[in-house]
Amino acid sequence: EYTGITGDQLLPRVEAERSAGTYAWDLFIGGVSTQYSYIPKGFFQPFKSAIALPELLDDSKWLGGFDAGFTDKDKKFVFSITQYITSLLKVNRSAVPEDQLNSAAGLTDPRWKGKIVVYDPRAGGAGTLAVSALRKELGEDAVRKILIDQQPVFSTDKRQFTEWVVRARYPIGIGVVDPYLAPFWQEGLGKDVKTLPSKVEVITPGSGGVVFMDRPPHPNAAKVYINWLLSKDVQADWAKTAETNSRRLDVPSGSQESKPDPARVKDYIDFNSEEGNPFMRETQRLTQQIIP
Repeated sequence: EYTGITGDQLLPRVEAERSAGTYAWDLFIGGVSTQYSYIPKGFFQPFKSAIALPELLDDSKWLGGFDAGFTDKDKKFVFSITQYITSLLKVNRSAVPEDQLNSAAGLTDPRWKGKIVVYDPRAGGAGTLAVSALRKELGEDAVRKILIDQQPVFSTDKRQFTEWVVRARYPIGIGVVDPYLAPFWQEGLGKDVKTLPSKVEVITPGSGGVVFMDRPPHPNAAKVYINWLLSKDVQADWAKTAETNSRRLDVPSGSQESKPDPARVKDYIDFNSEEGNPFMRETQRLTQQIIP
């Protein structure tokens, strides 16, 4: 039985249930960042203990090899089935020509004061990821200039935030990702919204982190499901339906623009990995301090 719920909602609920002796969940698929804090609590089993089909462990079938899918530092519990390059900076070129702004470094130019909208980085998510990339590339001083001196507007309303960029009310968007733009593209809008080049290329599993719960109520069914989920046909359907990229190399891409290059995997930065996550959390704390 499927239950739609976020990690922030589920895992505290699991903790309360387990305190009462209830073990109600077999597995969880979602964002990886929330999952890490529950590893020390013993909530998850080693993911590979669910694998029954040897062919699923074939390194040649997976981006960077099978084990590269583990995003936790111990490479045991949190396995990502998706991986894609996320472009976090967008510019409406009908309002801001490329010859006026062609790199992330140009965001500090005073001419863009009052013309930037930011998905609020204090709340986590795409905004924090975007500002982390800017901090990595440009440094903290530049981030302060962009978030304070440029007087941007902050929003946590994905639809409104994206629409402002699409309609050029605020032609520069920090934290705008393709899934936010997809509904507008389907309506024939936002064709002039383009990615602003950055020297930092961010790769992310998105909501593709899978964990095998400890003491699941249906252990055999959970194992069958995980083996089915990782199969070629199911991963092809997943990538197509979600318009994303499976880590499996033998299935079609669901999004060519965000498809990682297997030869450049080590060049990408993953702020969502357990090792990269502290940098993103530092960015979030910084923004909570400096944004009025």
